[in-house]
Amino acid sequence: DMGELLGAGAVMSSLVRTRVGPYCLDEAVPMDQLTADSIAASLLPATTAVSHLPGYRCRETDLEEFRNGRRVIVKGVPAYSVEDVVAVTSPDGRLACLADYGAETKTLAPKRVFLT
Repeated sequence: DMGELLGAGAVMSSLVRTRVGPYCLDEAVPMDQLTADSIAASLLPATTAVSHLPGYRCRETDLEEFRNGRRVIVKGVPAYSVEDVVAVTSPDGRLACLADYGAETKTLAPKRVFLT
């Protein structure tokens, strides 16, 4: 792409991705150092993957609604935009779902649910 933009050919012989979202290569655990016992200790919470999204900590009673794909009315919500996808966390801080915010109804509609 750079060669095309410059009007000259270009060839790339290698690429090292040093960052993807909030994850840096410097903080990664090399594959050869992972074992069945060490994987759990190396995992980051799912909330780190959605830290760039607006968030909402739901009530315990909302979890069943989200689990069943139902909208939840939210109160005292920051000003989300109509287009916002919201990272909903459970009262204990686990990622519960990603939800679309409905400004007219002041509801969160689950889009991807991570509850079991």
